[in-house]
Amino acid sequence: MNFRIQWKVVIIVSPIGSQGFIFGRGNQQISPEIIKRADQIKVIASPEKLDSTPDLHIDTGDYELDQKLRGYY
Repeated sequence: MNFRIQWKVVIIVSPIGSQGFIFGRGNQQISPEIIKRADQIKVIASPEKLDSTPDLHIDTGDYELDQKLRGYY
């Protein structure tokens, strides 16, 4: 029998302080190549953090990926 294990890649991130970056700046350890491989991205934040961060930002260093990730999560 030939068994293949298939993994689902999920990235869970939270905005940084009142800056609101979910990718880029403080999260640069997640490269654009890894983000592109993700099957799902979850953004988690407390109501207090969202109150102090009205806008969330993405700056992966890859313009096309930044545009793809725009919108509501």
